[in-house]
Amino acid sequence: DYQVKVGLPLAAFQTMLQRRGYIPEISWGAFQEQNSNLVGFVLNGLRTWNGQLTAYDILTGITHAYRKQGITKEILSSTRALLTKNNGEQ
Repeated sequence: DYQVKVGLPLAAFQTMLQRRGYIPEISWGAFQEQNSNLVGFVLNGLRTWNGQLTAYDILTGITHAYRKQGITKEILSSTRALLTKNNGEQ
């Protein structure tokens, strides 16, 4: 039930991620403890913008049953901590 339809073939989705600057090392998934199913994710990019190393959200999703539990906040906090540690500027 994602608000924006993302009905792309896999190859087109991969092209979109590449074009938007997707960086897997600063992207996160949240998983159920019991069975390791993916319940949420944040796909991030990293580029220089206005002279500063800048991270940005490309795509975020949390399954309906896991919304309003602070998962997105936790994922974004983890991203911020990693970027701060590695000299990300904004």
